[in-house]
Amino acid sequence: MYAQVFETTKELDIEVELSPRVTQLDGSPSVMGDRLEFIVESLRVTIPAFKNLSVPIGIKLDDLAPAGDYLIGLSAEIISKGLDGITITGSAELRTRLSIFGDAGSVVIQTFDIFEDPLLATLTMYRTEGSHLVPVRTSDDGLITDRVIPGDYVVIGTIRGIEVLNESFQVTDQTITQLDLYAQTIFVENIKITPLISETTDLLSRIRIDYTLINIHTTVEDIRLVLVTTYQGEEINKAEESAIPFLPETLFESSFNTLPVDGWQSGNYTFKIEMYVGDHLLEDSLFIGESRERIY
Repeated sequence: MYAQVFETTKELDIEVELSPRVTQLDGSPSVMGDRLEFIVESLRVTIPAFKNLSVPIGIKLDDLAPAGDYLIGLSAEIISKGLDGITITGSAELRTRLSIFGDAGSVVIQTFDIFEDPLLATLTMYRTEGSHLVPVRTSDDGLITDRVIPGDYVVIGTIRGIEVLNESFQVTDQTITQLDLYAQTIFVENIKITPLISETTDLLSRIRIDYTLINIHTTVEDIRLVLVTTYQGEEINKAEESAIPFLPETLFESSFNTLPVDGWQSGNYTFKIEMYVGDHLLEDSLFIGESRERIY
């Protein structure tokens, strides 16, 4: 909205005519009919010179309002005063989307770290529509509480731009879906396998596994790295190879050497690192993540 003043120094109040309307998303006439009512004190308002005016407008729906997505528009047209030497022109329109749920369910999503403390992750909830994900709600405090239409959904959580959780779920009519999600915040970013050849026999002696850990949340104590070794697709060994007493929020690089219990055989070996807090052989140990498999 704007005003142009020519050949005058007078201060003028401006009268504005408000026109609310509802359409389909493509701008075509809506199927709402008289099921929707705009609540506004007056459709004609006066804006004092050099002032701003806020006009609250409500929406009232009856029980038979058809479900769907609509476009709410509010246009504002300046009413010309017709004064000599003064020309006032201008108009503006605000638009927003209105979703009406015929059937709906409640969703409560909360994010925790591995120690079951609330985690302030960025959560984005999507509704699955065919092969597409349609954003529904985003939160920066690790908590989503909403009412949504029944269907299939996905929630993705990130911290510092790193994905820490990805969970699919379903919402049904008139039900409450409660999701307590535990995010992974320590990652085995990379594994590199280097063969170590014996200088005396010129045969493979051991392999060195170099690894990189990334911790993006909080300091964790007593991390144990367990190497899972498979031969020809069958697990042959699972043993602790390294311990990290204290891991702050940082990038950590190290390595260890390993040799199969029964020595090397001809064939394919795969290696994977699992991470635990505490001894993995004890019931109170906590699994916190794993690497991808590497083939040798």
